[in-house]
Amino acid sequence: MALTALGVPAERSYAQEISVEAFVDRTTVELGASLQLTLTINGTQSVNPVDLPDIDGLQSQFLGPSTRISIVNGQYSSSKNFIYALYPLKTGKFRIPAFKITIDSQVYTTQPIDIEVVDEGAVPAPTQTDNLQESKDLFDKIFIVMGTPNIEAYINEKIPITIKLFINGLAARDIQYPEFEHVGFSAGDFEQPTQYQQTIGGIQYSVVEFKTYVYPTRTGSLTLGPAKLTCNLLFKKQERGSIFGGFGTAFDDDLFDGFFQSYQRRSVTLESTDLKINILPLPEEGKPEDFSGAVGLFDLEATLSPDSVKVGDPLTLKLRAWGTGNMKALEMPQIKTQDGLKLYEPQIKEENGIKTLEQVLIPGSENITEIPAVDFSFFNPQTRKYETLSKGPFPIKVMKPAPGEEFKVVGLDDHGQQGRLNEELGRGIVFIKENPGKFYRAGSHLYGRLKFRILAVFAVLLWLGLFLYYRRTLRLQTDSVYARKLFAPQKAKKGILRAGHLLSVDRQKEFYDCIFKVLQEYLADLLHVPPAGLTFTAVQNSMSSKIKEGQIFEKIKKVFDESDMVRFASFSSDLEEMKTSLRNVQEIIDYLERHWR
Repeated sequence: MALTALGVPAERSYAQEISVEAFVDRTTVELGASLQLTLTINGTQSVNPVDLPDIDGLQSQFLGPSTRISIVNGQYSSSKNFIYALYPLKTGKFRIPAFKITIDSQVYTTQPIDIEVVDEGAVPAPTQTDNLQESKDLFDKIFIVMGTPNIEAYINEKIPITIKLFINGLAARDIQYPEFEHVGFSAGDFEQPTQYQQTIGGIQYSVVEFKTYVYPTRTGSLTLGPAKLTCNLLFKKQERGSIFGGFGTAFDDDLFDGFFQSYQRRSVTLESTDLKINILPLPEEGKPEDFSGAVGLFDLEATLSPDSVKVGDPLTLKLRAWGTGNMKALEMPQIKTQDGLKLYEPQIKEENGIKTLEQVLIPGSENITEIPAVDFSFFNPQTRKYETLSKGPFPIKVMKPAPGEEFKVVGLDDHGQQGRLNEELGRGIVFIKENPGKFYRAGSHLYGRLKFRILAVFAVLLWLGLFLYYRRTLRLQTDSVYARKLFAPQKAKKGILRAGHLLSVDRQKEFYDCIFKVLQEYLADLLHVPPAGLTFTAVQNSMSSKIKEGQIFEKIKKVFDESDMVRFASFSSDLEEMKTSLRNVQEIIDYLERHWR
């Protein structure tokens, strides 16, 4: 049963032509369901949506306006509805306060509405009192918890973080990955979430668990979190059409229905408590000289190939490191240099938690018999001690180059040291061509020819055209405001052509449906708003800062009013009036194309 509160002027008690009323679709609602509040203004349409105040125990969302026009016994009447969804946050009895609406300097006030929120499936007994009812909060049924097994860790130590979403008796959709504050930490990516059931205090919850890792970058007492997670809750909604006599509303796109029950999405943001973690500095005792900051438990693998080369031939030393630490920040060990051994810049990459280093070395002397050992030191937080992994040395066999191959040792002298070659190869050698080809005048260049210049200009213009086409295509794909404004006149032109055809065959209702849709969608594209529910008042409020020509607004209002009269009130129009309406739409679009953009 709907509860209605009729609004009367604040200073006058007698009936007025304009009236305001507020009503809800039901006064008892379950936690996890929603109810609908409607503010109706009778006798005028020149009023803006009302901003609802904060309501204890409820959250509100404006769904949109709707307009009604009727003619009974020649008496014209209109009303405007502002519709809101109310979402209970906890059980108990609550009051929707009175609303004050000012129309033409006159204040109209509705009466407050009392509602009751009960637990899902519960029926309030008449003998119960408020003192015996236990209040239940919506966020007792859905909440998130952030946790870690480490309340103390070392700087740069890998700290596992879990964020769990608990859900009981609610339908949650579109669950987003959580976000959390991590000042003083570097954070890794989330793993694929897992789902399972867990019972807490005799209540069974569906759990969605997210796992990630953080690495502290400074010492001291640091705060991690709070974590925030956004999802959509599905609130049960009264069957469609029960309020508006079986007609759908402009907001039905937000609903998806089952066979017996309809639901409405409501976005909620959940927030956990934060975590306090004490971050310790690394000890100085026992720190190796080559320690570069690695913290965790690691393993190292090293290979050298080939193990037998000639002087000047390359060798490749490959190191692979993996473990439980921060692999992205891990510094790979340095290769020790020695006389006669040339080192090139190493290639380092990290993939799937394994860091790889490839180092190219070139021996410059046959006296080199081994590549020095590679040492890698790290701090193990489990044992709280430094550990060092050592690989090598790597024995190799370096042979002298065969006679005539000495020039392969480019950049090294006879002693294997870097230096300039003793002789320059190939100086003074000129090859004789059997067919010299086409001769050109000395000083003649390709870029000086006319054909080349024409081709160059064409290539530049082609590139510029392709670049502009790419930029335009990219903007159309990424800038919806620009795209809607760009294609608005083309859509309107097609609609006007269709309206002209309907005019020629004297199909009044279809004609006014067409011109109303053309004008509504055109204005919605210019303002970048949804066309459904776009009213003259909204258009006037949005465009009045740029458009000062009052005649244009009069034409827009006239088209809207005439269309509503014919479509909803069975009002008939003659051919000349239809032509005037079509001409008004064309003039409105032509004016806005010249002055709005």
